[in-house]
Amino acid sequence: MYKPLKGHSEPIDGFVVSPDGSTLISGSRDQTVKIWQLETNGGRVIHSLSEHQGYVYALAVSPNGQTLATAGTDKKMLIWELPIKNDKFLKFLALKHPSFIKALAFSSDGKMLVSGCGDKTIYVWDTKTWNLRYNLEGHTGAIWSLAISPDHRILASGSNDCTIKVWNLSTGTLKTTLTGHTGIITTLAFSPDNQTLASGSDDKTIKIWRIV
Repeated sequence: MYKPLKGHSEPIDGFVVSPDGSTLISGSRDQTVKIWQLETNGGRVIHSLSEHQGYVYALAVSPNGQTLATAGTDKKMLIWELPIKNDKFLKFLALKHPSFIKALAFSSDGKMLVSGCGDKTIYVWDTKTWNLRYNLEGHTGAIWSLAISPDHRILASGSNDCTIKVWNLSTGTLKTTLTGHTGIITTLAFSPDNQTLASGSDDKTIKIWRIV
């Protein structure tokens, strides 16, 4: 085992590794985001970001590795330019989020960032202008997880309403609703060929779905 990375003072709710594998970025209930330089014997903190005023639940890095998004219980989604130069966020996107943000996902082409909110709504952002493209409504509970297919055509959303919704990301239309879990959908992932979706739930099961 590599040397453990120690630096947060409260539980860690999420982390992401940069596309080039050089850094790991973690979010914690200590209200900080830490950027770790990964090394052969473990890693070290090179930046600690303290702009959030609540638990940091969700993190996402753009495919080109140049943009970091962070969000959590303070209802703020912060956009950071990577590499971090002065510990200041590039742009602050919060007004469209009336509740906590539990999930974030960039599309594989980097043109869209999707945020899942406690108000049961999914927000789709244009990463060139940082304007809201549209929002998606249909869940009856908070959004807990998101995944975008590798071809960036399909969005899957998981909720504490125990359902998964599959959306056409280009049009914002609902394709189908997947039922079968009896607990919160905590994690989602697409297969590389875009045709299979895996879902994990706090009902202690993983389900595999064929997406056509």
